[in-house]
Order: sequence, then structure tokens, then C-alpha cells
Amino acid sequence: MLLIGSFIVGKLYTESKIGKEYIRILSSFDNVTNIRVAKNDINIVYVFDPDCVYCTNKEIVTHINKLVRDVKSMGMKKYGDYNYKFILVSNGNPHSAISYLRDFTLLDEISFGNGWSNYYLSNMILNEGGEKSTPQLLIIERDNNTVQHGTQIFFEGFNNERVLKHLKSMAEIINFEGEHLVKLIE
Repeated sequence: MLLIGSFIVGKLYTESKIGKEYIRILSSFDNVTNIRVAKNDINIVYVFDPDCVYCTNKEIVTHINKLVRDVKSMGMKKYGDYNYKFILVSNGNPHSAISYLRDFTLLDEISFGNGWSNYYLSNMILNEGGEKSTPQLLIIERDNNTVQHGTQIFFEGFNNERVLKHLKSMAEIINFEGEHLVKLIE
């Protein structure tokens, strides 16, 4: 009976307006990058609110997509021992934030909702003395803790996390280029 109940609830959700939109958006992500085990991660974290006109401005969205594409291609050529991840974080309503998923390319991770108590926001911004404002872009370097057993490598978490750059306005974000990030790693 539980299986039938879960099936019915799942079917009701997937046939609802928001469920159909969510599934349609997720099915368009055939270019999601595969993460490999590497020495370090470079995370490009965009913090936005779907109700903020600066956050959803076409110019900033286009620039962030170009920045992520440039960093992933330049970084892999020059620093192949890093993973480059694009993380989208919203303090806004998840149903509103989902509608912006299709605007961003090369997404690796998302976290939506729960206001400023969102796990990412509270750990990356508020616990570090940051401000409650959007848009923000953080460049974070993390050391991967990996263990090798024979020919297999296992990921076991992160050792250290460092904010390399924290941009706190639309103007700062738009003026930050991919080569600036590559220089931060050097």
C-alpha cells in the first residue's frame, strides 16, 4: 500500500504544473559536467534571489555563463589537477528559483530555498561575517580528501576551504573575468 501511495503522490507531483516544469528543465541538462577525483576543487558559487532584478538581469546571467565556461576551459588546460564546479544558490522560494535553471549552463550543483538559513548561505556567507545581499559570486577552493585502494580512488570529503574571491555586487561580478580567477589559483 505504501508503494501505491508513493506512486500516486509521485504521479500527482509529476503531472502538476511545477512538477512538469521541473522535469522539463532537468531533462534539458544533458551537458552536466562529470566530476572526477582531483586534488582540489574550485567552486564558482552564484548567490541570487529570483525576485532581485539585478540577479536575473540578462547581462549578469550571460556574463556568469561565459565566466564559468572560460574558467572551466582555461583552468583544465593550465591546472588539470582541479575540479571546476558551478554552484547555483538561491535564498528565494524554490519554485521561483527553478524557473531560472534553464538560464544557466554548465551547472554542477544547486541549492534553493530556506532563506538565509539555507545551508550554503549560512556556511559560506553568514558564518564568515558576510552580508545578506544579492547578487554575490564566491570563488572557493577546497582540498579534496581522497584515498586510493588499488586502482580505485575514493572521495572522503574536504579538508580545507578558502574563499579566494567574494564579489558583492552586479558591477563587481560583471567586471570579473575568467583570467582573473586563473590568476587567483597561481
